[in-house]
Amino acid sequence: TEQLKNQEVHINRLTEQITNLRQQGQGMAQGFTFLQQAAPAKDDQIIVVVKKLDQGIVPCVTAMQGSPQDQWTNQQGLRVLMVYGLDSTERLQEIHHTNGFEPVICAMKTFPQDAMIQQYAHHIVANAAQHPQYRTELYKLGAIEP
Repeated sequence: TEQLKNQEVHINRLTEQITNLRQQGQGMAQGFTFLQQAAPAKDDQIIVVVKKLDQGIVPCVTAMQGSPQDQWTNQQGLRVLMVYGLDSTERLQEIHHTNGFEPVICAMKTFPQDAMIQQYAHHIVANAAQHPQYRTELYKLGAIEP
């Protein structure tokens, strides 16, 4: 168990470093381009757009973490995350591995009056909370209670 704790600490440090790089603008051009291409797509075409761009969900999370105060970026990013993780545990796992739950909760707190952001974010949290492996992180982020 000590080795497992050490690995978790190491993973948390790496995740923080990635988040810091994203917040400093690393990957923002790709992220913004990604959201520009996803925005006009209908919900049933989001997964097609993500696969076509062949970068997974990383640019979406990067854009949200790099522009936490930008309402449009958060609206579009949450829409993509909601649709992408809706009916696939593998894609939900991808969102989790890219630290995607953090910008979801950040957007909820930053834009409490934006109905679109709140709807998408609550949907993402409700979907993720159904899976025990995500509950600890959602709890740490303040999204759910024990």
